Amino acid sequence: MDSNQARRILALYRPDVTDPDDSQMAEALDQVQRDPELAVWFERQSATNAAIRARLKAIPVPADLKQRIIANHAARTCVIPFPKPVMTLLSAAAAFALMFFIWQAFRAESSNNFDRYRQRMSSIVQRQYPPMGFISTNQAAIRDWFQTQSVSTNYALPPKLESLGAEGGGVLTWQNHKVSMLCLSNSAIGKEVWVFITDLANVPRSPAPGKPTVVPTGNFTTASWTSGDKLYLVTGAGGEAVMRDYLPLQ
Repeated sequence: MDSNQARRILALYRPDVTDPDDSQMAEALDQVQRDPELAVWFERQSATNAAIRARLKAIPVPADLKQRIIANHAARTCVIPFPKPVMTLLSAAAAFALMFFIWQAFRAESSNNFDRYRQRMSSIVQRQYPPMGFISTNQAAIRDWFQTQSVSTNYALPPKLESLGAEGGGVLTWQNHKVSMLCLSNSAIGKEVWVFITDLANVPRSPAPGKPTVVPTGNFTTASWTSGDKLYLVTGAGGEAVMRDYLPLQ
């Protein structure tokens, strides 16, 4: 995403109503951190929006406003026969509205697919250290903590990941669904490894069973696969060879 695209998306940003799991908005906010000129614009835009909201909230609302609107509407209600050209325009407008809603639905689905999920989870650990809800060097203890957070604990990690030391765990969200996050440590390369686990049904277009994928995402490399009803995503430094070592045995 470039700064022009980010600016168009950020024009709709409202801190109290914007969905925190909106992947496009998250990318736009990331671009703000990389582009000083965009950061200045965003700060001014946010200040302007805040001033407008404050002015609107300061406008007094008459106590009888609702009754006046209802009374005025009732007094003016009448049936207006539309000529044929107007009906044609209304039909065209209705068709356009239907196409718009279909496009919106397609856009929502495309922003909720596996590619977006992989990019989002990997970017979280690349731009900042994710908050840990539980600190432990014991993977079994982290699994027990996951149970207290009402997230699934019936996941199964490949032997290589099971053998790594632990640092902690956390619970993230994706499109209002919970994602379990494990932070492990690969002492052989001196790097942290992040494992994300969620129900397969939560992420459309996930890899097919038995077809693990390894792809670079930003400065990290990701490995992903599905098993049973779970989707597994591993990300970290070390390159493709290291990531392939984490995959389930074929």
